Amino acid sequence: MKILIKNSKEIKKINKSCQLAAEVLEMIENYILPGISTEEINNICHNYITKIQKAKPATLGYNGFPKSICISKNDIVCHGISNKNDILKQGDIVNIDVTVLYNNYYGDTSKMFFVGNKISTKSKLLCLTAQKSLYKAISILKPGIRLYKIGQVIQKYVESKNFSVVRNYCGHGIGKNFHEDPQILHYEAYDYGILLKPG
Repeated sequence: MKILIKNSKEIKKINKSCQLAAEVLEMIENYILPGISTEEINNICHNYITKIQKAKPATLGYNGFPKSICISKNDIVCHGISNKNDILKQGDIVNIDVTVLYNNYYGDTSKMFFVGNKISTKSKLLCLTAQKSLYKAISILKPGIRLYKIGQVIQKYVESKNFSVVRNYCGHGIGKNFHEDPQILHYEAYDYGILLKPG
């Protein structure tokens, strides 16, 4: 495992790419309505990234992935592939995952959206629990803490709300590469003694 420590110049470039990815999520929110296809959402995001932001949608072609963003609806955990026949319906929940490559640095983020206004209580609680677990994990981040603490905080909170953590996927470092070490597990697991460091 090789964890790349970034200097302040690199962090600024990563931050810019992350800001662009976040802007895509802000832009697309008004389009998340019953009746739109996931393919239309993908195309709107693709055009925004390439034409307005003058950036590159990093998922397009990555390991053969055929689309510019990942759209995961309801029980699809992540990396969902858009389709013209996949139409959003009232009550759906949908995750849109955007990774932008700008100036040779990656920015990667995602957001859950509610489709329409008739969302089940359980769906709302699921999304809120995932979001709060993220914020709880972010709140403990500082130099000197062990890597496993991130997953520990997430798992404890998620399970306290009677949900479970999907163990097949994880968070990750980012920079000049789309996926970098360390892998960030969302449950408590051995971390090889890794301590978080500045950068």
